[in-house]
Amino acid sequence: MREKMETLKKKGCQFAPLKRNSDRYISSWVCQTPTGAMRFRDVLLAKDVDSYEDLSETHTRQRVMQQRIEAARRGECPGMGSGAPLTPTRKPTRRP
Repeated sequence: MREKMETLKKKGCQFAPLKRNSDRYISSWVCQTPTGAMRFRDVLLAKDVDSYEDLSETHTRQRVMQQRIEAARRGECPGMGSGAPLTPTRKPTRRP
């Protein structure tokens, strides 16, 4: 996530400071494009220790797009306990 934010900053996107209100985390940023500004807003609501809801909006001159994600922990992964080391995700190889 940090890499993605750094890439966007290098492209001129401006990020507002992260806001927290109890269990609600709000982030927003604006990126300039050839067709005008794109505004992004994301609200992450921690429902409890095992679930969250993520609401995001993207605003362009032409339209508003919304997305809602609900996630809940289902249990431990087979063969791994809590505290097990995570293996890094490989980046896909690029083909010419």
